[in-house]
Amino acid sequence: MKSVGRNAFYNLAGTLVPVVFSLVTVPLYLKLIGPERYGVLAIAWLLLGYFGLFDLGLGRATTYHIATRGKEGRDDVDAILNTALAINVVIGAIGALLLWGICYWFFGQKFKVDGEIRSEIMFGLPLLACAVPIATLTGVLTGAMQGKERFAETNTISTVSTILFQVLPLAIAWTYGPYLPHLLAAAILARVAAMVVLWIRRPRSIEKTGRWVDWAEAKSLVNYGGWLAITSLLIPFLVLTDRFLIGSLIGATAVAHYSLAYQLVQRYSGVPASLTNALFPRLAATQGEEAVALARRATKTLLELLAFPTCLALYVMLPFMTLWLGKEVGSIVSPIGQIFLIGYWANAFALVFFAKIHASGKPSLLFWRAIIQLPIYLPALAAGIYYGGLIGCAIVFTIRSILDYLIVSYASINRFLILPMMPVVLAALVVAVWSNMKLEFGSLQWAAIAVVTLGLTASISLKATVEFAKTRWKRPS
Repeated sequence: MKSVGRNAFYNLAGTLVPVVFSLVTVPLYLKLIGPERYGVLAIAWLLLGYFGLFDLGLGRATTYHIATRGKEGRDDVDAILNTALAINVVIGAIGALLLWGICYWFFGQKFKVDGEIRSEIMFGLPLLACAVPIATLTGVLTGAMQGKERFAETNTISTVSTILFQVLPLAIAWTYGPYLPHLLAAAILARVAAMVVLWIRRPRSIEKTGRWVDWAEAKSLVNYGGWLAITSLLIPFLVLTDRFLIGSLIGATAVAHYSLAYQLVQRYSGVPASLTNALFPRLAATQGEEAVALARRATKTLLELLAFPTCLALYVMLPFMTLWLGKEVGSIVSPIGQIFLIGYWANAFALVFFAKIHASGKPSLLFWRAIIQLPIYLPALAAGIYYGGLIGCAIVFTIRSILDYLIVSYASINRFLILPMMPVVLAALVVAVWSNMKLEFGSLQWAAIAVVTLGLTASISLKATVEFAKTRWKRPS
């Protein structure tokens, strides 16, 4: 029988392999196309990722319905999947038109960039818009695979697609030059390939009904996915606003620096996401206190497992960035990445409760949590950029991530889940960032603080790592 631990491993492997490729390709991108074009691509991929969520939440809804129907012994895969795909054809087309309009306005009027590059962006906008329905349909197909707990196969397809997404545009830039429409076309081709393979490998019902769209299923999917859709569009809006403000107020090169730190540290979320994505079908199949206990256990496991690797990453950030990007860029990007890392550390625990709320069938809770944050976060973000530049922006992001965990845990279990070791680990991480930013790297004082914080977090992680390796997390009976 498949275990959550094994599924989490498949998800983690699917996350880490593309990270290795990105470490190689990003410096090559900067060399071949320059920081301005890379900043433009960073915004383009961000927008594409955002509008890839423009699917009424049907990717997650598909996972939820297939998992719960499977527990009930119902063979409804075709009805659920085909209905979700049919709806998403329409939704993807609407999302493509919206993306085109927003990009035309932003890149044409607001984004600070050289005129030649602006012209390339405008020619590439139709290609970027076409990628939206591809992304939404891919999300539904992936959701169906996850609903059947086919994580190894899903992650294999995703990994190959992500590698091609990084390598194909680079090959085009190397061969034909850094013309942005050509780079966009190559990246979109990689996504099309993944969608086709997922369609071929999609799960199917044993009993054929002969129907393509089931309107009862459509209502059920939209009822569940509607709140997810609103939330999925609102929360990424909070996250991507920083890049828009930086591009408008500072310029494309600053976006490139900020995005380099963000994209690298964002890969950190692949570790907790690997576990929570594997947990979701199980949470959907459990109820009440059993689901609460499973979520609490996952939070404790993540806290202990991530303590030492996170602290270690803070100390190696500067030498790694310097080696990866060069001394000049590395010194700019490193402190931003360190601050981001604490934010993503806090976000790791929030992911567990996102999954629990989704699995409970009450995603409206996440919508109201986003509404609470919106009028506070946006002014704080603008103030952070105005007074602190890229560092100030990263600090505001991290504070929001910590508060977000408290909000989402309370929304999930009606209490703030603050485990005894959370403040201890957070203090160690904050001290590590302070020492890296204020003390000379390699000095005696810096080394003494590193020994204490690394020793403390290592003692927390060691035992947890051994226990997790022995855990199978069997499906609840």
